[in-house]
Amino acid sequence: MTMPGVSVIVHLEGGPERTRRCLEALAALDAEPAFEAILIDDAAADLGELLGGLSGDVQVLRNERREGFVAAAIQGADAAGSDTLVLLRGPALLARDALAPLLRALEDPEHAAACAAAGVDGPGVHPTATQALAFRRADADCLPG
Repeated sequence: MTMPGVSVIVHLEGGPERTRRCLEALAALDAEPAFEAILIDDAAADLGELLGGLSGDVQVLRNERREGFVAAAIQGADAAGSDTLVLLRGPALLARDALAPLLRALEDPEHAAACAAAGVDGPGVHPTATQALAFRRADADCLPG
């Protein structure tokens, strides 16, 4: 199996409808760069059937009780098969071409991370209420903790 160019780690919270839209957006991402999806079901409501039917380059990690975003990010990073990680807080809607500019920004060794707005839709949610944070594993490994 070829190592993915990037691991997209998604912290899932909320219900199945938001998660379904997020998964559709992930499936519509450009084929390049190659990526894997790591979905952290952080004790979200009613996602078992939706997540159980997934196939392809996706890992689903489930927490029995809510651990929160930071714990889910660490959990996803530990499972990632790439040295470049993109974190999404919540089931965000990435634009089809969202990964390439994030990775281009990381080509500069002076940049430790890159961030872009990602849409989240739903009642009472601002359309750019979350971010996609991209970074190299080596840059995160130097952080304490």
